[in-house]
Amino acid sequence: MADPTGPSAVTGRIVLPDRTIELSADLPRPDAGQPPSRPGRRPWGALTVVRRLLTTGPASQVDLGRSAAVSQARVSQALSGLVADGLVRRTAHAGRPRWAPADWDALVDWWLAHYPGPGGITTYWYGLAGVTEQARAAVAALRDAGMPAAVSGDVAADLLAPWRRPGRAVVYADPSGRPMHDELTAAGLTPSGAGEATLELIVPADPGVRPAPGTTAAEADLPLADPLQLLWDVARAPGADVDQAVAALRPVLKARAAAAASR
Repeated sequence: MADPTGPSAVTGRIVLPDRTIELSADLPRPDAGQPPSRPGRRPWGALTVVRRLLTTGPASQVDLGRSAAVSQARVSQALSGLVADGLVRRTAHAGRPRWAPADWDALVDWWLAHYPGPGGITTYWYGLAGVTEQARAAVAALRDAGMPAAVSGDVAADLLAPWRRPGRAVVYADPSGRPMHDELTAAGLTPSGAGEATLELIVPADPGVRPAPGTTAAEADLPLADPLQLLWDVARAPGADVDQAVAALRPVLKARAAAAASR
């Protein structure tokens, strides 16, 4: 299926056991209400390089390219403008050049302002259990079926920096083309509209949604998405106290990044 947030119209259908959903260009996009993104290829590789700088600390271009799965030339291109803007600085370790955030908060603000969203396919689900329990059940069902999954949004924020009761779970999954309906219904969830959903399941086009290889984070036995993804999802969550939730989460993520950089 085409990316519904991309420049091309989406057509086709999603076949569920109880209904068929027709897709057309008239359907609302998952990122409706957000500023339109520029047409063309999305700069996920460059944005993933910035993710790695913000979450793992100083690194060489080779290491950044490896963890972001992009070429060293792409890393150099991504860093050059950030260095010129004073957001990234060059350091040295054992005589070898490394790059690090010059101002962690300013670089986070830059990333949030430029991130177009994860793209891919979003479906909405409703359950009667608590939102955290829904996320746990969905992740377990998907994992048992061999589909990696990670939690983001309010549920992840509540585990790291409790501030408000989670109203909706956000789960990222990699089904590798396989249907997920049976796994989610077995977890006590049913398809729903966006307005009444208690769980948002995203199959992202952005490969940077998941943490860097070898740094998989988990909290209370729940695998978490990349820290920058948590912040982005909390910032777009419904509720009047989103700003306070973001303000509570940022220093926790900053402290974790500082701890990772000191290792």
